Amino acid sequence: DGTPLTIVHNRITGGHPRSKSNAYWAEGFSYALLLSSTQTLTISRNRLRGGSAECYSDGTIANCYTHAIYYGSELQDTVFAPTLVIKENGISGGTAQADAPNAGWAYGHTHGMSFRAVNRSTSSAILAQTTMNVTIINNLIDGGDAVAPTSSSSRGIHTNGSSRFTGDGTSSVIYNMSVRNNTVDGGRGHTASYVYSSLPRAEAGCTTLISPSIENNIFFSTASSSAYCYGIYERPETGDGISINDPLTVRNNTFFVWTNACNWWAPYFDEGSTVLPDIGSMEALTDMTAQNNLDLDPMLNMGSIGRWRLTAQSPIAVTEGGLNGANEGWSFTTDITGKSRTPLDTSPTGWSMGAYEY
Repeated sequence: DGTPLTIVHNRITGGHPRSKSNAYWAEGFSYALLLSSTQTLTISRNRLRGGSAECYSDGTIANCYTHAIYYGSELQDTVFAPTLVIKENGISGGTAQADAPNAGWAYGHTHGMSFRAVNRSTSSAILAQTTMNVTIINNLIDGGDAVAPTSSSSRGIHTNGSSRFTGDGTSSVIYNMSVRNNTVDGGRGHTASYVYSSLPRAEAGCTTLISPSIENNIFFSTASSSAYCYGIYERPETGDGISINDPLTVRNNTFFVWTNACNWWAPYFDEGSTVLPDIGSMEALTDMTAQNNLDLDPMLNMGSIGRWRLTAQSPIAVTEGGLNGANEGWSFTTDITGKSRTPLDTSPTGWSMGAYEY
């Protein structure tokens, strides 16, 4: 009926599916929140964990997924314009374990949050303009633990997937996404990404667009020393239609990997083909505004008490180096605890990066 919905002050853990196949395919999925709504939705001040999925196949494929938040919608012949706000939550992708020991393929995937708009019909057009407005602010996000011998991936924030859109020549699918003042661990998969941006496939007659604003975040990794780690992983643009998959802005974030984490690390993977190995090469991109990003250890409190808070050892460039969201016209002026963010025009000089104001 159009009434705004709110999910607030909950502690939710997804289930523990176990799947075993002696012949072919074993598959398991676990979610803390599985959502599809045409209404305005706010998810605030919850503790969400994707659960634990186990998959075992004596045949060919074992495939396991866990999500703390999965927002998916069937977009077919509809005008669909949801507004989703995710703020001030503690989010973990959970644990996915997959094994196919007899020369099969085993995949494990964990996502802190995943957004997927789906049109499964290739013969039916999306009418008019479809827009998803997503705001992600002041969250603690852990991509989770993905374990599988063939391939495992963990992602803090995953936008879309290999979905398909068709159009009538005027159709468009637009993601308006703001990712601001979050503290994000990409998780502990063999491939770990803080933000994984993937467009739906645009067929002829349709335009798809994802242009997130990624600002004031702390991105770090606790992946193993054998993992391949990315800050922002941008998938290639595909299809016969028009696809644009570039952030609008990447400003005032810190990207950091500890020396004992990750076999290989890059802050940006452009169009699924070009590795940008340092902040300078990322900020040299001309298809987005990228500036004032750092590669600094934020010196967070990694203990169970005060987890991921900034400390007295945190660099001033992190504790005072964020944009002033009030001056930028953002919708919030407090941190994850409700503490006021520091005004830009007083001392110290800027907001802290991450979910906590120092």
